[in-house]
Amino acid sequence: MKPAEPDINEASNSWSGKLAILVIFGTAIGMAALAWWFQYNKNDELGRRWGFPTVRLIQNAPQAELWLIAPAGASLPPPDFASPVEVIESAQATIDGQSRNVLEKRDIIGGSGWLHARNLLNEDYNYDFSAAPAAGEWAYVLVFRNETERVFLAFDLEHGLLQELSSGTTLQLNEPARLVLVEFFDKRVEPANVQISEQPNADRPDKQGDSGSGGSADSPDQTD
Repeated sequence: MKPAEPDINEASNSWSGKLAILVIFGTAIGMAALAWWFQYNKNDELGRRWGFPTVRLIQNAPQAELWLIAPAGASLPPPDFASPVEVIESAQATIDGQSRNVLEKRDIIGGSGWLHARNLLNEDYNYDFSAAPAAGEWAYVLVFRNETERVFLAFDLEHGLLQELSSGTTLQLNEPARLVLVEFFDKRVEPANVQISEQPNADRPDKQGDSGSGGSADSPDQTD
């Protein structure tokens, strides 16, 4: 008897199946590597300006609060918010070397638009790093915290500015990012008697500085 000849079609199909598995596996590895690269590089410049621990805490902090702050040298009654807020009489935040009374605090974790706003703050392409930010007219502070760490971000949404208070570094938001945050603040935290312009005011006073260092703000003094 002649020995049975190998089934060429069966061998070919077996190899094709193995090749398909290898292609799928290689594609998955490539996509995972691309996702990791994007995640690593999306806030590379922010990490250099604010520090990577700060960036990580903004992204992962289990708690976040909004502080409504009074203008420098002023102590104003809190405006009428639609939902209950905590009125703070003794807390202060130090911005650009000036103490500001914290009029109200509120928890803003969760809810519509929160994850989008949080991610926006942590992505390089939402900032104009070539701009030299002017003096901010600060109205709000976002506080990101875990059990041992805190990050304080002051906002001037009228002009698209935010400052990381521990380093004093002020950055300029690009216009699409500014408008997204305006909408988020309008829905979540804006009092009825304060309106944020849809267009930046070009007539504000300039402040010398570069995009890498927005001033020498002290770390905020605050009490819970």
